[in-house]
Amino acid sequence: MAAKLMVPLSKPAPNAPKFFAAVDVLSLAQDRDWLSQATRALAKHWLNKNHNKKSGQETFTGLQAA
Repeated sequence: MAAKLMVPLSKPAPNAPKFFAAVDVLSLAQDRDWLSQATRALAKHWLNKNHNKKSGQETFTGLQAA
C-alpha cells in the first residue's frame, strides 16, 4: 500500500482491512513491469524491516511497515 502500486476499493481507514477488485488484481498479474515493481517494493520493505529489527534503528525508505 505504501508503494502505491494498488488502489483499494473506497476509502478505508488506515487500520482497516483493504479490499481490491478481482478484475484489477488479475489484470495486474498479467503485467510484467508491474510485477517487477511490486517484487522490488516487497524486497525493499522486508530488507528495511529486518534491518530495523537487527539494529534497533529506524530508517526511512518511503515504505511503511505493514
